[in-house]
Amino acid sequence: MNDIFEEWFKRIELRLKYEISPELYEQIMSIMLAELRMLYEEEKLKKEREIDGIRKKYMKED
Repeated sequence: MNDIFEEWFKRIELRLKYEISPELYEQIMSIMLAELRMLYEEEKLKKEREIDGIRKKYMKED
């Protein structure tokens, strides 16, 4: 899945880079990177919550 996403991102990036103004390209890329950072942080929080849930479960059993 990551390979498909990376390929898609590269294609979009190239099209934007050569088909629109440099200023608009920079704005769009900035927005896309901010969204990727937020998605990363959301996934990181989900994993941390999962780990905390597992820890609490096993601590109660001891």
